[in-house]
Amino acid sequence: MAISDVNTPATFTPVYNDMWHVIDSTNNTQPNFQYIFKIYVEGSYIGKQFKVKPDPTEGYGRLNVSRIISTYVNYSNEINEPDTGVRRELESWTKYYVKYGEEYGALSSGVTQYLDLTTSSTVYAYAGSLPTLDFDNYGYNNYLLASSSKLFLTNMPRTFRIYEDQDIWMPCMVSTTNNFNRYEVKTYNSAGTLIDTFEINNPYNSAGTDDTNKFLAIRAGFNLNTIDGGEFLVGSQPVITDSVYSYTIRTLDNGIPGNPTSETVTFKIQREHCDYDNGYDVIFQNVFGFMDTYRFTRYNSRSISVNRKEYKQSKGEIQASGWVNTNQYRARTQYYTEYQDKLLLRSDWLNTEEAEWLSELISSPMVFIRVDVGGVMTPIPMMVMNSEWEQKSTAQGEVFKLDLQLEYSVKNYRQRG
Repeated sequence: MAISDVNTPATFTPVYNDMWHVIDSTNNTQPNFQYIFKIYVEGSYIGKQFKVKPDPTEGYGRLNVSRIISTYVNYSNEINEPDTGVRRELESWTKYYVKYGEEYGALSSGVTQYLDLTTSSTVYAYAGSLPTLDFDNYGYNNYLLASSSKLFLTNMPRTFRIYEDQDIWMPCMVSTTNNFNRYEVKTYNSAGTLIDTFEINNPYNSAGTDDTNKFLAIRAGFNLNTIDGGEFLVGSQPVITDSVYSYTIRTLDNGIPGNPTSETVTFKIQREHCDYDNGYDVIFQNVFGFMDTYRFTRYNSRSISVNRKEYKQSKGEIQASGWVNTNQYRARTQYYTEYQDKLLLRSDWLNTEEAEWLSELISSPMVFIRVDVGGVMTPIPMMVMNSEWEQKSTAQGEVFKLDLQLEYSVKNYRQRG
């Protein structure tokens, strides 16, 4: 009885893409042979065997566990945060492994199961859904923090226009303790001269021994100014002052001085206000399964759509005095009224990178806007109603904006039948 592991998903895999487990057995020509897959999520057996007949050509057993594992993955709902520089993304991933077995035997003598013959490696499945062509070339090592070439888990432009008072979180992935010991912020004035350097502690630095520290996000917008002072290893509040026109962010290891373990992202602050409408921060789940933010500044309008139901009746009624019909009587009565709040938002002028990134907003399953509710800026769930996105490029001499059509995720009722 020998089972071999032909294919296991990558150690860090987006859960909404294909997650094929493929195995082989030296016994796959036995009568009534079937492979048996037992899935363990967070160390616990899910309680169901999956039986697969051998592939008729190669004799392999194949199981795509994506739909199964995705039921254990949520999305990051931590949009309003405590005053820490780094947060753990605890809802956006899970870990699992699979135990492989087999069964076979003549029906006359009975089929025998041989369970738990081999165990797969552990897979960390996060709430991503990469475009199919991108997933075909996916390499998770490009995102594991370790050197200055490693990427954050976002496709936002690496030179990013940020507006005043806009909060940003940048997600990242790390598997080795001390590879993300802290992160560095350098601020610059309008002439590009360095103003100050800050280093902010990562209290979740033990990713090598604690799996809950593998998926993190860092404050990267004006919410840098709300980090508690005790989090700073170098520098002190405020980080972004009126003199700051740009700043850079990157992660560092535990060296003195620290070595960069991520790419460097540059933020350029947009300080012009004269032609901005009331801006809306739109927060959306990106293709990696984490939350990105973009501010729509140029134009917004609110509207409602109404759905009514009614019945018809004779106008007037019979009374003791006979038939009475005055202007007060109805011929039509409305018994159900439902209305839907809508928003139309327009972006600033976009470059090619921004437009490409915002295509993820159009297809995002989780979208929020941040609005004032009783004096508190609160994320409100929305539905994107745009059904198409057209690729455009500044290289072709085009200038373009994005008009975003949103509906509130809740409906309102004036009356119900």
